[in-house]
Amino acid sequence: MSMNVRLSSTLGLAFLALVLVTSTTAYAGIDVLVGDKDNYGGLCTSDIGGSGTCTWTGTPYYNTDARDAAELAATNGAQYTDEYDALGNGPTSATSISFLMPFSGTLTSGVVTLAVADLQASTFGALTADINGTPISLAYNDGFTADNVYSFTLTAAELTAANLAGQVTLNISRGSSGDYVAFDWVELTQPTPEPSSLLLLGTGLLGAIGAFRRKMM
Repeated sequence: MSMNVRLSSTLGLAFLALVLVTSTTAYAGIDVLVGDKDNYGGLCTSDIGGSGTCTWTGTPYYNTDARDAAELAATNGAQYTDEYDALGNGPTSATSISFLMPFSGTLTSGVVTLAVADLQASTFGALTADINGTPISLAYNDGFTADNVYSFTLTAAELTAANLAGQVTLNISRGSSGDYVAFDWVELTQPTPEPSSLLLLGTGLLGAIGAFRRKMM
């Protein structure tokens, strides 16, 4: 076997290993859900597409507790879902909460999606929130009984912090806000790239290896 053939074979094998490692780590699909997408324990008409209407049944209404057994026992933030008010006046009486979304591999991109009800920032003041230490805004005005879904694309700083920690953490605090709110779920997603994308990458690199081999002959 000539040196050119050996070199080409070595490069080809190295590329194959790189694709396999990349596709199973950095490019692996990630989906971490905190909560259970059950429309706030059945108290809202919609929490997936947003713009639903909620009915709070507690006495007083901000003591509504629709959590199931799994949520009651949770420690990742799901214990603060399906209750109203989730920050300060509800069953858990928490004034600051964290939703924990651990992942494996490397997060190269990501979106955090939050289902939240009753945001009235202009009336009662905005809640304080951050993703892995980077502040985000929850200054929305959906109104009493209205739920919505908001998505936040992770920034470079948030990705760096998340990879160092091995998890994405969404922190939400009442701060000086007097807003009563409810949460149904929080989700971290990183889609798996389409197979065609990896195939095009592989084809391009193999073509480059072939050109290098012909040059060396």
